[in-house]
Amino acid sequence: MKKLLVMVVSFMFVGCAMLPEYPSICETAPPDSFICVKANELGVKVEDMDLLISIAILRMDKSAAKLALKFYDAVERFLTKDILYRELIDFVRNEAKLTGPEVLIISRYLPHLYSTDYISDFDKMLIAAHIDHQRALLQ
Repeated sequence: MKKLLVMVVSFMFVGCAMLPEYPSICETAPPDSFICVKANELGVKVEDMDLLISIAILRMDKSAAKLALKFYDAVERFLTKDILYRELIDFVRNEAKLTGPEVLIISRYLPHLYSTDYISDFDKMLIAAHIDHQRALLQ
């Protein structure tokens, strides 16, 4: 049984390693995309961060899903204004009441995004696309 398990895990890793690498949306981003610049500096893809949140969302129960949808509505309303990246970070922290283990997951990225620059239109589009993707997973 142990040998079978080792073989299955090995095939999964080999299979994942052989999957084609898809280009990131940041490869075509304008230079004012602060999110893409920071993702590149951190050595991550924006799509990978989206995937991490997608996995967490799929594990939510129905009551948590309803709260998530309300949260996404609030973020979308907030993004209609001209705001700084740090204002969005503060809003998300307060609105989502991030205090538990989830902070450990994202805290390594937040300081890099805590900027006094205004959120660019491209980055607003990235955030809106992310919200649309997460909302689709919840419904």
